[in-house]
Amino acid sequence: RSIAIVSNNIIIPGNPTNNEPTTMASSIVAPLALSTTKIRYPRLFRQYAFLSDREKESTADIGDSDPVVDPATGLCTIISFTDFTKPLEDNGDCPMTSESDANKYCIFLWKVLIACETGSIGSDACRQFDVLNCALEDALAMQSVAAKFEHLLGWTAAATNHGLHALLYRGDPDRNRSLFKTVGDEWKKVYDKTANNNSVYTGVSEALRTFSLWMCESFRTLLKEAKKEYGDYAKYTFNFIKKPRAPKGSVAAAKSRTVATAAAASAAAASSTNGGGTSQRAF
Repeated sequence: RSIAIVSNNIIIPGNPTNNEPTTMASSIVAPLALSTTKIRYPRLFRQYAFLSDREKESTADIGDSDPVVDPATGLCTIISFTDFTKPLEDNGDCPMTSESDANKYCIFLWKVLIACETGSIGSDACRQFDVLNCALEDALAMQSVAAKFEHLLGWTAAATNHGLHALLYRGDPDRNRSLFKTVGDEWKKVYDKTANNNSVYTGVSEALRTFSLWMCESFRTLLKEAKKEYGDYAKYTFNFIKKPRAPKGSVAAAKSRTVATAAAASAAAASSTNGGGTSQRAF
């Protein structure tokens, strides 16, 4: 169900197979550090801490060796066989560069969503919702337009690539709709601010904006297909950009034409009914 197969990088538009990442360059990039996550993304970090505690408890229950922990935070660095210290691969020519906040946020969040998976779909759905909701709150806490844009892109790319099977299948539909609506509304705001090549003022390039539109469309497709797979229970929409409105003058002219057409039709009908005489009213 995911847009790409996870390999520490996101899928690049234009990939002919659309099911595996394009060839990456040889350089690698350090992932998002847990110490950085704790400072910049406190809500998402809290969810990660919950998963880390669960990993420690599970390891102790089965009598396995102690898990590897991050010295700065004391949290597990591998959760549900997902390694959060693995370097990121180079995204090549993708506008969402490997070193960007968007990419690092995407990969970290994507992995946290994977770490939520335990085989109990109902519980997984609850954990995934909490993770996505907290990650969104952290993204919206960004002050600049560029920072908010990048983190919204990272959120959307992570959710799209993961596929959200448990959330869409067993998650509370009302809460899910509220979450997706909030994301869409926030995208509308940043797209308004980054329209008309405003990169000089917003710090968002046109190439990155175009890439984000592609990613949002992919997310919309994911939600649309959920109904086919899970039924009306998973009927979702994702409106992320405002539709252009017609100029006021053209709207007024169109209304005038409509009124005139309706009046002419009414007169013709009355004339036909009454043989050209005085019209009758039924009260």
